Amino acid sequence: MPPLPQAGYLFEWLCQAGPASATGMGAIPLPPSELNAWALGAQIQLQSWEFSALLDASRAYCRELHAAADWPPYGDPDLLYDDDIVAERLAQSLDKLL
Repeated sequence: MPPLPQAGYLFEWLCQAGPASATGMGAIPLPPSELNAWALGAQIQLQSWEFSALLDASRAYCRELHAAADWPPYGDPDLLYDDDIVAERLAQSLDKLL
């Protein structure tokens, strides 16, 4: 992480609040209501620019987190989804069971 001499506390606050919210479908950016609840519980009076910066950082965190999952499948896509190859592999697997 690059040095943050003037705003390092924002990174610390983001880590304390949690950079993302967990859902059944994965991480999502921190909702404003959750950030407000954290600040209230931590007794921190966020200035409007700090609030916006923390929400932006949470969005950026989730964007990069999900970007890593957007890679194409390994191998030739035509071979990966060829019905004949799938049927052949399934038949071979079933033959091994019998």
